[in-house]
Amino acid sequence: MLKLIWLGLIFVIPTSFASSPQEQDPNSFIQVNVSLDLQGIEASIDGTSQSLNSLADSLNAIAESPDLTPEQQKNIELTMNNVNQLIDVSTQSLEKLPIALSQSKQVVGEKTQLFLDDVKFKLILIISLVVLALLAIIGCIYWFLLRPLQSTVLSATTHVSQMAQALQVTAKAVEACTDKQQAISKQLNQHR
Repeated sequence: MLKLIWLGLIFVIPTSFASSPQEQDPNSFIQVNVSLDLQGIEASIDGTSQSLNSLADSLNAIAESPDLTPEQQKNIELTMNNVNQLIDVSTQSLEKLPIALSQSKQVVGEKTQLFLDDVKFKLILIISLVVLALLAIIGCIYWFLLRPLQSTVLSATTHVSQMAQALQVTAKAVEACTDKQQAISKQLNQHR
């Protein structure tokens, strides 16, 4: 009976670990794959199976011995029950191993996503602060340099415009004076 349980355990458990590859999200920034080395587990199961088979053969050989007292037979029966409990515990542990692996993949995935979200938030925050700092610098340049310079340039152009108008008036006055002077010179020349 013990041999049948272990043979079933050897053939059923390793196939329960085989799984199809999971789809990968092409938009993911980081891919984390958690895998389990089944060869090491299979080697351990084979070694344990051989040991338990040897133990079962030894116990069967001892149990078939006619020299056993009822107390010894009871001890062998207790030992067989303990071996069966060991097999049950091993089977349950191996059955729960894929669930534990799946949960650890989920935890790693969640932690990775939290990390990436945190990195994204910090990058957005830093970029926002840099943009705000640049806007503040541009505002200061405008307020303290360009605005006073603008009023100075506006004032200077107003003064230049007024000077141009004054020069134009002066030019007209000089032209009028020149015309009058020429008219007076002609009249003087005619009276002579």
